[in-house]
Amino acid sequence: MNIETVKTASRFSIPIKIILAGIVSALGGSGYIGFLSEYATYFYALSNGFRIPAEGSPYLKVTIASISFSVMLLCAIIYMMFYFIVKINLSSNKWVNKIQKKTIDSLQLKSKTPKSIHWLYNTSQKTMGIAGALVVAFISSIVIAILPYFSVSKEIPIPIHLFLFCVSFTYFICTSLPLIDKKYLTAACVFTTLFYLISTPLFLFNDNVYGTILKEIKYGGGTRVTIYLEDKKGINTELLLRTSDSIFITERDDKVSEIPLEKINKITY
Repeated sequence: MNIETVKTASRFSIPIKIILAGIVSALGGSGYIGFLSEYATYFYALSNGFRIPAEGSPYLKVTIASISFSVMLLCAIIYMMFYFIVKINLSSNKWVNKIQKKTIDSLQLKSKTPKSIHWLYNTSQKTMGIAGALVVAFISSIVIAILPYFSVSKEIPIPIHLFLFCVSFTYFICTSLPLIDKKYLTAACVFTTLFYLISTPLFLFNDNVYGTILKEIKYGGGTRVTIYLEDKKGINTELLLRTSDSIFITERDDKVSEIPLEKINKITY
């Protein structure tokens, strides 16, 4: 086994560690995503006009486990995709530079062109620092993300802005990769992966996104249910959130009511 093989294998140890971290955090229910999930529940409650469920919600562990593993798996895939994109870009850039150099040497332009042309040629061969590439990508992404705000309809959900920011950031990083020095290959991949790892869970703080998650696991988000109380009377309503002690439902006048679980005989979905 040569040194290059060892180096390549060591780079892929990062996505493996990311996946293992996702499994551990999913089983433990703690960590960055677990912390955000709890406060996302509080934010969802305040946005829908009912009290903060400080007693906790039983579905949180399930949600944290699934989201943690999904996000970690996504980040591992992103790392590997970026690694291969960088390698392809660097290889193609090296090949183009070799052809360009041979062409210039064969035409003997170095002795017949002005100094300004020499300066432009030499500048184009220099690599860009990773910090410069990240700053350019970050600023450009912010500009693209806020452009929809100036459209005719300004009622654009926050996830759209975040999605545009993430996609444009990725695009600018990919387009600038051929200009980045090869020694920053792993650093660029790791930084982009961390960027997605930190930013993706922030989507939980949007009502539509969090409500959709609750609706999928039948713990709220406007799920249509029929609640049977102690008097056997059925109530057709929308379930906003279920906690350890009570449920929150919407009334006909769009007001939110809280019903303790001990007063409920049955819930049908």
